[in-house]
Amino acid sequence: MQPEDSANSFLDAVSKGLQHSPAQVQLLIIVVCVALFVLLVSSLFFFVRGRRRRLAAARRRYGEILMQRGLTPADQALMTRLERYFEHDKSRLPELAHNPSYFNAAARRMREAEPETEEQLARLRYKLKLIFKNAFQTPHSTTELTPGMAVYLTLNGRSDYDAMISDVQDSGFFIKSALPARPGDEAFLELRSHAGVFRFRTHIREIENGFFVFAHTEDILQTQNRRFYRKHLNLPVTVVRASSRESANTNALDLSGGGAKLHDPGFGFTEDETVTIVVYLDRTERVTIKARVLRLDQRESTVSLAFENINDVLRDKLVKLAR
Repeated sequence: MQPEDSANSFLDAVSKGLQHSPAQVQLLIIVVCVALFVLLVSSLFFFVRGRRRRLAAARRRYGEILMQRGLTPADQALMTRLERYFEHDKSRLPELAHNPSYFNAAARRMREAEPETEEQLARLRYKLKLIFKNAFQTPHSTTELTPGMAVYLTLNGRSDYDAMISDVQDSGFFIKSALPARPGDEAFLELRSHAGVFRFRTHIREIENGFFVFAHTEDILQTQNRRFYRKHLNLPVTVVRASSRESANTNALDLSGGGAKLHDPGFGFTEDETVTIVVYLDRTERVTIKARVLRLDQRESTVSLAFENINDVLRDKLVKLAR
């Protein structure tokens, strides 16, 4: 027998050995399918068991945080309702109790659906310690106010521009003022920080030892993205160039405790140039302020100024004028 014949015979034998009957093919398909099904079921089983364990661990951690915060049964009931507005995976539920961002999102949705829960949510935020004490951070609640913070308080149509936050507790925030008022009266407050100017409305819960105790609120409106409230007006002022001592009368188109925008008197100002501005507070009082040119708007013929080296007394006078 030739070597070629031997090789062909071997290959024929192998080919015949690899051939299966239809019954054998069906059996092989069934075995493969059963194996895949078992693998799929076991994978699903371990996934479900793992998820249940993660959810149980998250629920335990969530409960531990609530216990550590000393929440009352009413507070815990409110947290249970708040969970309905938590739109993240429930395995991240502990974040609702210790992450301000998650709490803010859920609380906002709950306030939109249930407006009557606003004060309860603010007090809950305080107990959970989910508050920012940062002048550069936009406040989400009056629980984030800090003692010593200046506010403008309006009660029954009368205003106190020298009001100050005395204390902040879960029951409310405290302000001492000579304004006449009684519990239940509506109040409007305005505060300024590095994040801007903010306004909100609340009411007097009670009067305690001469202090107004105001109800907390989560509804805080940002009115301006600047530190000091800026008012549009048409106020006569005098501007003096530091370089040449030239002076001219013009009008301030808006004014705040930090700067002003003037109608350009035609001096050909340059940015960063130093000037002096004389502001007439009333018929008998005027103040002189050093300022720096921030920008020029040739299209509107305006000059924007930033006040420099201004003391708090003078700044308060300007803020009151801009009110």
